[in-house]
Amino acid sequence: MKYPDYFHFFSWHTKISIELPVGFEEEEEIPEENRAIYTDEFDLDHERGAKILTKALEMPGINKEAVDKLASNSAIIPGNSLISGPKKIFSEPIYGIKQYINHIDLDTGEQTLRCEVFAGAEDILFMIICLCDIEEKDYYMPVFDRAIESARFILL
Repeated sequence: MKYPDYFHFFSWHTKISIELPVGFEEEEEIPEENRAIYTDEFDLDHERGAKILTKALEMPGINKEAVDKLASNSAIIPGNSLISGPKKIFSEPIYGIKQYINHIDLDTGEQTLRCEVFAGAEDILFMIICLCDIEEKDYYMPVFDRAIESARFILL
């Protein structure tokens, strides 16, 4: 499969590096929350686009069991149904879980695809949350998968 051109994005606040295709931009970086948001430009083919949130939280004692529990708790939130996962990703010293969820807003009925990654290492919980309209899942799932495969966590 030939990939389109990709850009490297990195935030010192989240300590997460990912590659995203041309069209994604950094929408916002919130240093005091250790959070960065990347957005696909809206266009006629993919009207609502997609968002990718990266976040790092200090979490002393983060371990495999805590990461697993975060993923399982997220999957049972009302309106959420698991599409795939949880799947173990990354390698030591990082333990990570990836899962795809169909989220239905209980008030509006609007459906959103959520790709969630929870990863822990050295007292830091890393999160990557990818969002798009459920109707755009076939287009964005490969984009999300590649972003996660390219993810690097900087442990300084």
